[in-house]
Amino acid sequence: MLTRGSGRGCFGLACGLALIGWLSPVQAEPERLLDLARFGRITTWAQDDAAEGPVWPSLADLPPATPRIGVVWDEERDVSEVRVRFAGGEQLGDLSLQYWARTWPPAPPEMPTIEDPQDDPWRGGWLTARVNRRFRDGTHVFTFQPLASEENPLADHLPGVTYRRTLKLRLVLPSTHPRIESLEVYSSSVLVPLIVRIEFGVGEENGQYEAALEIDNGVLVATRPVLQSDRLKGLIAELLSSVPSLAGSFDVTLVTVRQKALVDEREHTRTFTFSTLDLQSGPIYVPDFKTRVTLGAGPDHEGPVKPPRGEKIRAKIPREPEQTYERATAEIPPLDPWKRQRGDKVYLPVAADASWQKFAVEYGGDVFMDRYRKIKANEQRRLHWEGHVLRFRVGTGATPYYREDGRTQVSVAEECLPIVINRWENEGLTYEQETFVTLLTGPLDPDDPGRSEQTPAILMMQLRVHNPGHEVKPAHVWLHTEQIEALALVGGRVYTRTDPGRLRATFRPPASAERGMRDGKVHCRFDVPPGETEAVFINIPYVSDLGEDEARAVESLDYAFQRQRVARYWREMIERTVRFTTPEPKFNHLARFVVPHIHISTTKDPLSGLYMVPAASFSYEVYANETCFQTLLLDALGDTERSRQYLHTLTELQGSRPFPGNYTGPHDGVYHGAKVNDEYNYTAHHYGLDHGTVLWALARHYLYTRDADWLRSNLPSMFKAIEWTQRQREATRLTNADGKRRLEYGLLPAGHLEDNGDWAYWFAVNAYCVAGMLETATALEDIGHPQAAQLRAAAEEYRQNLRDSVTRSMERAPVVQMRDGTYAPYVPTRAYQRFRGFGPMRVQFYSRYGKPDVLPCYRLSATREVLYGPIILLNLGIFSPNEPIAEWVLDDWEDNLTLSSSGGFNVHGFTDDNYWFSQGGMVFQPSLQNPALVYLYRREIPAAIRTMYNGFVSCLHPEINTLTEEYREWKHASGPFYKSPDEARFVNRVRDALVLEVGDELWLGVGMPRRWLASGPGVQVDRINSYFGSLSFTYKAGAEPRTVEARIEPPTRNRPARTWLYARLPDQAPIASVKINGLPWTQFDLDAERIALPPGDGPFHVVIRY
Repeated sequence: MLTRGSGRGCFGLACGLALIGWLSPVQAEPERLLDLARFGRITTWAQDDAAEGPVWPSLADLPPATPRIGVVWDEERDVSEVRVRFAGGEQLGDLSLQYWARTWPPAPPEMPTIEDPQDDPWRGGWLTARVNRRFRDGTHVFTFQPLASEENPLADHLPGVTYRRTLKLRLVLPSTHPRIESLEVYSSSVLVPLIVRIEFGVGEENGQYEAALEIDNGVLVATRPVLQSDRLKGLIAELLSSVPSLAGSFDVTLVTVRQKALVDEREHTRTFTFSTLDLQSGPIYVPDFKTRVTLGAGPDHEGPVKPPRGEKIRAKIPREPEQTYERATAEIPPLDPWKRQRGDKVYLPVAADASWQKFAVEYGGDVFMDRYRKIKANEQRRLHWEGHVLRFRVGTGATPYYREDGRTQVSVAEECLPIVINRWENEGLTYEQETFVTLLTGPLDPDDPGRSEQTPAILMMQLRVHNPGHEVKPAHVWLHTEQIEALALVGGRVYTRTDPGRLRATFRPPASAERGMRDGKVHCRFDVPPGETEAVFINIPYVSDLGEDEARAVESLDYAFQRQRVARYWREMIERTVRFTTPEPKFNHLARFVVPHIHISTTKDPLSGLYMVPAASFSYEVYANETCFQTLLLDALGDTERSRQYLHTLTELQGSRPFPGNYTGPHDGVYHGAKVNDEYNYTAHHYGLDHGTVLWALARHYLYTRDADWLRSNLPSMFKAIEWTQRQREATRLTNADGKRRLEYGLLPAGHLEDNGDWAYWFAVNAYCVAGMLETATALEDIGHPQAAQLRAAAEEYRQNLRDSVTRSMERAPVVQMRDGTYAPYVPTRAYQRFRGFGPMRVQFYSRYGKPDVLPCYRLSATREVLYGPIILLNLGIFSPNEPIAEWVLDDWEDNLTLSSSGGFNVHGFTDDNYWFSQGGMVFQPSLQNPALVYLYRREIPAAIRTMYNGFVSCLHPEINTLTEEYREWKHASGPFYKSPDEARFVNRVRDALVLEVGDELWLGVGMPRRWLASGPGVQVDRINSYFGSLSFTYKAGAEPRTVEARIEPPTRNRPARTWLYARLPDQAPIASVKINGLPWTQFDLDAERIALPPGDGPFHVVIRY
């Protein structure tokens, strides 16, 4: 019975007994059903379609004749019955019941992945429930008819259920009606008596403790103290605890323990929440809070402090040999490039630098163009084909052979050039197809004023046919479009049979070849003598509106000349951008290949000349946060000019698109849109992450360049962005009726996070905004700006608001068990979240669909909980990597979020506990977000190395040195190519392992595997960029046995306070002695394995003996 507030209260030692009289009516109910209304908020709505309304302390406080009255919860509730009683027991005829929904019920589970959408309080609509209604003893009782599409358009997902899962429920009443005396809302969950013992100071001597309890989804009946030497040592609590009847129900009794401890004259606040359901599997021991919870009133003298279970993953990692590429590839299933998650093949985009005309070469050698989404207005009008995709098929053999059997070797020239090579055998001949893209005329560099973005791009293909045998063999080559167009071969040109004819390709076989049309396909036949090689040349223009002069130019392009030109362009770009090599060849290849990937993905907008840097070459448009991940890599390597150009787009188009969310205008300060005009709009999705990430990247660009003129020119834009953030935060500076700040106090209003459509007060969104303001304050301080102190204070206040919200939300959420049997706080991803959305409860929820063997990856829940979960708070410095919260987040990541055995579901494929070392520790999109940087900051280097290798290998197509975006089952990946932001993030982490800025210090070689220093070539870094300027060093095995040598040219632009050279020596050997420039040097730390370099400009020659 809802009689006062939410039914929550703080019950300490003194007040617990005082409130038993109020609670006893619930205890006495014969059905002992859980009344959900007690744990929600009484709300009224003025408008029929309103999402929100005022909250009232009790039913007695409601204004008269309110037409819409209901209850709101923080978690979805499975409502099966509603009871309402009016004053005097009056019966009303005109009553209806509505519930809030948008995505419930979600689609049934299927393998390997489902979206897993979730409802939120702001996006959705009111649905009028089909109910059975009766009037009994002066009370209206509503139950639900079986769910049907007449009521809910998604009913077919879960038809026939007689409950409604919702965040909000309301009665729609006549305009005049009697006062409501009581409103009860029931699920089918029941309350049962339970006694728990909460012990304080486990393992502590002479501690003094104070404690209070709060309970949700249950009733605190009584408490009594556990005393030791007349001091409080614990509490015994008598509860009515919920037993959920539906799988995955949120009707879970939560007990919050608010404890203060005075130990050795130091005061500790130890607040946490536990779920009574977790006690079914044994005691709950929270070692960081020195607290244990057990069932029953008596002490558990026989049981251990924690139940024996195993070890935390982080405790096991250092005992394993450091991860290697060889071990990771042996234990992580390789990707199948021929059968991805949706049945498609891998393809490699090829294009001129920043050209809108992007081709793709598939495994097997087919070629396609896709005009979907990314090509705009005038350029679209130059493309004449049916549908989005125009695919050219290249066949060989008397009967066309298209390599659908996967018997093709695929590679790229020099391991890193966008020149794609396919090799195969057919009818005794070997074929080698080489493909690249050039421009018909003019320069390749988009910055060259002589280049026009309307110049046709031409895919050039050479198909070399070799006869390894001893007899002449006939070769056949076929060319046609997939959905066969009517084509004509006119001389060496392939035209469509339309009016006018469109040039599709030029086709030049050997002079001796027979050529013509056969079955609608271009065909040629020629003989190849034994030991000889012949070639067929095919040129394909992207646009369809070429005139005669341009057709002649396409036909006359010289393959060898253009190949040399294109290869030189990309090679020189790579050489001036990538400034390091390591003993790991595959790391080097990706570091080099990511540079053309970024440039190929980018489009120089033909209308404005701005560079649009998307999240992938194909399909994805500009997600501004992922644009920044690419500019950050360019800055860190040293290509600050290209980074500046890419960032300029985001400032120039600031405010061009608003965010969806509870934000207020104007939105001219928002970093999100990539909209030039209505026809040239490159903005992707509604990522709330964009705004803060762009500000953060702009500030970091300054820190990498120290270009004060650039900063001053961009400060108006950055200040406008900060003003927008601060103005939005004013709307959430709210307090509850008791004067306590609301959980969202000082955060941005609810809005989008990433791909998921539900709005919330996302911690990751706010973390990027905080980081952006903090880094901007640092930049202002560096140039002596008069507003630096003011911005610093505002940024620190924002950080504290975020820290407070995270901490309070964490205290309300039940602790989670680790693999050693202990419990630790769970850090939610948003304010008001209490239960993990990516884990066992979600598995239980989907068991309602009756498909016990279907255990997919929950894509959007993984995005909310793991990809942009609390690891972001550590990566961005909202919490220090050495605070206790970092331990909890990292242990939860390793023990629960990234291993299937912890949750019984598909985390990114079913991880095998036997291969925990290689298959765990990563999310489904492992390169975009991971804890590698946090591990480097914490100097947990084996864990950082494992994270990098596992994520790298799980997404790598090794033959083409390219990463897939993601995978949700082993072997079969998904996502478009090139996913250059993810690749950039990985390469940035490799760079950080070599060169890492930590405050005002510079750490060199902190994340290098030990075996790298046993290598002759070692590590070479040549004029790489840093916050302190460019630096160079080599680091390798020394000329003498058991020595390591480094030659270092430190940065001199703005020197770090201290530079550390980390000496992670082979076989974990300790440092025996150090010489710098031939002289003994004693400033080194044996435990931290690092050497303090002398101040000065260098160079330094360091010899380490071990």
